[in-house]
Amino acid sequence: MGQSPSTLAQVSARAGCSAATVSRVLNNSGTVSPAVRQNVLKAVKESGYKPRRTQRTVRDLVSATHPRTKTTESRFEVILHRHSPMEQISTNDGTMHLGPSSEVTGRDLISQTYSLASDFYMQILNGVMDELAFASNRAMVQASVDLMDPQIIKSVNRSEISGVILIGEYSPSLPDFLEQCHKPVVLVDIIHTGRADVVTTDNLAGIELAMDHLLELGHQKIGYVGAPRNRSFQERWATWQWKMASAGLAVNSQWVYHGPESIHDTVEDVKKILAGEPQRPTAMVCATDCGAMGVVRAAEQCGISIPDQLSVVGFDDTSASALVTPPLTTVHVPLREMGQRAVRQLLVNVSYESNLSGSIIRMSPELVVRQSTARCPS
Repeated sequence: MGQSPSTLAQVSARAGCSAATVSRVLNNSGTVSPAVRQNVLKAVKESGYKPRRTQRTVRDLVSATHPRTKTTESRFEVILHRHSPMEQISTNDGTMHLGPSSEVTGRDLISQTYSLASDFYMQILNGVMDELAFASNRAMVQASVDLMDPQIIKSVNRSEISGVILIGEYSPSLPDFLEQCHKPVVLVDIIHTGRADVVTTDNLAGIELAMDHLLELGHQKIGYVGAPRNRSFQERWATWQWKMASAGLAVNSQWVYHGPESIHDTVEDVKKILAGEPQRPTAMVCATDCGAMGVVRAAEQCGISIPDQLSVVGFDDTSASALVTPPLTTVHVPLREMGQRAVRQLLVNVSYESNLSGSIIRMSPELVVRQSTARCPS
């Protein structure tokens, strides 16, 4: 009997990275370090994995579901939005370098200077652009710090634009933007109740994965890092509390950090949490990889060993999570796939000539276990 062909999951396990990272290497897209790229290519060669690509385009799939589907090429507007300050973060040889937080410009959103934040957005954007090209459609990409910029509103309502994909950060002006945008809109990783469709990750399942992992390792003193400042983080915070209660564990408010999400601020406050020996947590669940990196740095400054004395779980699986020391155990969010799914949903909406759906599509996360978690110290 012949050997079964290797799967993407088997290749990622052999390479010691997530399936999304393998996909980025095979598609030559996104930010991947030379060392990780070399490991992936070696794993692909050794396993005999052969990537497959579907023969049906998105247009074919949409046409099969509705007889009135338009078959002419469409043009779409893709907006990458963030209005709050970003931290200058970069990694080099496994060392994280941190710069000051500052106000952002559109150019900053795709700058390597802000590698942690921009990498998150660029993975989604890569998925969007690949899927649009695969479906033979074109897109205009704009980076914006103000959704109500008159030029943005004018641009999305041009007659040749069929629909809009909005990526990035939730904005208080989002309801006004949706009111003034007269085209179908799909929001990516921005949870909002309204006429726009939303493609996001399953935040509840992600925190469940993180908590189940720590509970299986015997941890009971578990803290949390991440302010519930938007719907996604509210869902993660609520799920963490529910999992603590389900496990019969009390929430210690002294082990919870709800301050600014910058690494610098996280470090300063988490150091106070970790200084409470012996009454300190043995594990921390973080709403983002950024928060997890803040915990790692705080532990280092407190002389606390990770994972021997403190286990840390992040959320997102940005490229930097595998490059820091120790590499982060984290919840992998399928960012590229979210971008692709957003395009498919938008094409369906355009085909039905509808912009009043308001559905929420949740993509399944995965737990990537690396070296920042271990059994609870006795």
